[in-house]
Amino acid sequence: MQTIHRVGTGSSSVRRAFLGIGLIVAMVAATLDNARAEPAPPECADFAAVERPAMLGKLSDAEVQCLEWRYGHFDLPTHRDKASRILMANAYGKGDMPEWKRLTMRHIDEVDDSDPNLSFKLAQVFAREEEHAPTEVIRWSTLSLLHRGAWDPDDYTSRVPQLHAMRVKSAKQIWEQATAAHKKTPTPTTEAAEQSSAASVREFSREWVLHCKRAHSDAKEPLAICRSAGGGADYCNGV
Repeated sequence: MQTIHRVGTGSSSVRRAFLGIGLIVAMVAATLDNARAEPAPPECADFAAVERPAMLGKLSDAEVQCLEWRYGHFDLPTHRDKASRILMANAYGKGDMPEWKRLTMRHIDEVDDSDPNLSFKLAQVFAREEEHAPTEVIRWSTLSLLHRGAWDPDDYTSRVPQLHAMRVKSAKQIWEQATAAHKKTPTPTTEAAEQSSAASVREFSREWVLHCKRAHSDAKEPLAICRSAGGGADYCNGV
């Protein structure tokens, strides 16, 4: 009887747990339904009407606010993606690169990180800036390379080598800075930073060499960089 009593109590607890979960699910669904049922403001109810002005950087403040509303109000995932891309296009069309970078990084972080075009453009923008940000170039070029399979053959052929080159040159810059810092004030910390950054140069340049071999292109530059960072001949050649 005691065993039966414990099983019964457990079953009751399970039922209560399921009822609680069901209530939470229903509340979330109702919230989403209500948010989706709320009509978009008229300024951007039709995406097609604002796409072309956005390409020229000509969206009004009201249209930008409307698109932000659609982005943040539990809209359909495809609509959220579209609103985000129109906002990015508008910032790019205006030449407002700080805002374009902010919106593009938000899109990658919150909407979709699998579009290699966005991370490729981010890597390019950070690489061209006067105050070069090598860690950001490495971050976005690595993400773009991760999703390079989405490109058609022409884009793949032209962009993948650029990504490898940007990443290796940025890693080399970090390594050179770490080497200079260690030479000026040698400590265990600066020594570790120098060794770690050299390892990154070797790794990235080796991947560039391997790409060159697959593409039947000249690998002299990445091979030389890999060797300069302490890589052995076999390692740098991908053996």
